[in-house]
Amino acid sequence: MVHSSVGCTIVDSDLTTFQFSLPLQEVLRNHVIYREILGYCSPMTLLRFKRTCRLASLAVKDYMELSFNINQRLARFFDDPRAFRSLQARTGILISGSTALQFFDRSLYADSGLDLFVHKPHRREIGRWLLQSGYTFVPESYQDPDFEITIFDSISLSPDDLHALDGIASMLTFVRRSATSDEGCTDRTRTIRLVIAENTPMDVILSTHSTCAMNVIAFDKAYCLFPRATLEARRSLISSSSKGIYRSRGKALSKYIQRGFNVAFSLPPGDQFSRMPLFPLGWRWLDDEHTWVILLDTTGVGRPTTPNTLSSPLNHDPSVICNWQVLFKSTEGATMQYSVMKSDLLRYRYVVADQDLSAYLARYMAVKHREEEMKRGPNSALWALYDADLPKICQEVLYSLASRKLSCLKLQL
Repeated sequence: MVHSSVGCTIVDSDLTTFQFSLPLQEVLRNHVIYREILGYCSPMTLLRFKRTCRLASLAVKDYMELSFNINQRLARFFDDPRAFRSLQARTGILISGSTALQFFDRSLYADSGLDLFVHKPHRREIGRWLLQSGYTFVPESYQDPDFEITIFDSISLSPDDLHALDGIASMLTFVRRSATSDEGCTDRTRTIRLVIAENTPMDVILSTHSTCAMNVIAFDKAYCLFPRATLEARRSLISSSSKGIYRSRGKALSKYIQRGFNVAFSLPPGDQFSRMPLFPLGWRWLDDEHTWVILLDTTGVGRPTTPNTLSSPLNHDPSVICNWQVLFKSTEGATMQYSVMKSDLLRYRYVVADQDLSAYLARYMAVKHREEEMKRGPNSALWALYDADLPKICQEVLYSLASRKLSCLKLQL
């Protein structure tokens, strides 16, 4: 039983101030009060407070369901957010950029648009869906005004400065006039930017300017890759990918500095030796222990589709197969090292860094390739795809590698 009390101050509309004290258990039974209080808590404080007692757990759960409501966030851009999230599930769209950061930060930036990172083969389906949802395609100077022409030609016609962010094939802009405006913003125009990935959306996101922008929202989960630095310390470490530095990051960095982030080239003193580092180095997975993962309510949201009649259905978003290594160089900041895995027997391409895992997956796909040739002939137009097998394969391989390394360690001891 909790016996402590909480002091409260309320300022009425006529500036009259009321002060009172309530037992904590009474506060935790009153959603009007505890929601207001929890709104000032950082994510880590919320999660720690949640563990203190049953009432605190229920209060934090209620608050988080209200505050991290992705349908409410997306209602700014879509009349039916669940229909859009069903499109996400079908096509593997990832939300990133300012919208993903605002979601985790429980904030709202006036006039910010929605950045959608998409797999190149799905670009036409997604663009058509936006047009049917009331959006208008706004071409750049190098793009044809006809969306159906641009969706194919813009890949080859993109200007050089578009590729300042690695992995981008093209970008398309859509706008719609909304019936309502955001708080503190009189502009009712909604802007969606379609960022078409050459390989995979995570390739683009890991190539961005700094760590505070490395947040993604899939149809079923939201991922903050550096939560302690981004949400607790308000720090962002300059970063680059194995392909090089994001060449136009100056403008983007100044925007995030204005939003209150301390951008740095170097790690905080002793951070790499900390039990809970702000910027964890080494091997990373999208949903590892260093990532804050929020499960989203998928009521009324469709599931990923089966690639074809010969393949198993996907039970996950393709982005969960994402493995990279974070290195640090004093002159460059953080470097995200990885390679892109692709195969004729995979619907999507994937980010993988572990060489042992990559070699095993290559052998596995080679075996399946021979099996498909034997079953259906080398010229068959329809082969089975094996994206659905990847999570289990990766888990088994990594467990085997870890067991082998532990066995070697025991022998040495």
